[in-house]
Amino acid sequence: MSLHVEVEYMTHRGKVRSNNEDALLIMSDVIQKEEMADPQRVVYEGNSFVFAVADGMGGHKAGEVASRLALDYLALNWLSIETADSIDRCIQEMNLQIVKEALKDPSMSNMGTTLAGVLIRGSTVWVFNVGDSRVYGVHEDELKQISKDQSLVQALIDEGTITMEQARQHPLRGVLLQCLGGGLEGGTVQTVIKQFSLDEYDAFLICSDGLTDALNDEEISACLFHSKESRLGCLFEKYMKAGATDNMSAVLVYVCRKGVKGGFA
Repeated sequence: MSLHVEVEYMTHRGKVRSNNEDALLIMSDVIQKEEMADPQRVVYEGNSFVFAVADGMGGHKAGEVASRLALDYLALNWLSIETADSIDRCIQEMNLQIVKEALKDPSMSNMGTTLAGVLIRGSTVWVFNVGDSRVYGVHEDELKQISKDQSLVQALIDEGTITMEQARQHPLRGVLLQCLGGGLEGGTVQTVIKQFSLDEYDAFLICSDGLTDALNDEEISACLFHSKESRLGCLFEKYMKAGATDNMSAVLVYVCRKGVKGGFA
């Protein structure tokens, strides 16, 4: 089965941070830049695709190294992934690579990164994440979060202790329960991996928490469903107006059968 995939992506350090610790994976290309003036668009034909976002942490350039290491490894190995188990093994190896690299330099000892991505093979889709970077699915006029935040505030939401709106303002909203690296030696990372049929969604939005901390799901939906120009450009404009206090990276992926008009047409 041949697919036509249209992709729009963007990354930016925002207004507050001095550097951009995020990285993007567009097929086998790892993209890491301080900022982009406008969203970039690419089109692919085929039956296998991968797209991901990694949000690094650790300071003093360490976060940039961690996010790059994770996506470099995925870029080299994604073509051999065919099952949820092989995705998990790949992510565990990413974690080990980051931990080993951190041990070489004391200034990098706490470096880590989140990870969120989409892997498509024919009619099968896997969505995976570690940490609080997200993957949303778009179907007709509905936006649905597919990934699961591995964060303290999400745990409190699950317990019924706080609401989603309270979580957005919670003083500990940046505390992660899982990440790749992060100063943890040994052990495994708890991954979130979901598999489903490609027919369930028309598009996917992969993003770091710089976007979702700035905009709620209703604001994201407004851009995706009602923007007359670049959907990602609309999201970026709202992110900047909201203060752009963190790095922001996003990948918007539209998938259709070959010969059918795509999402940016």
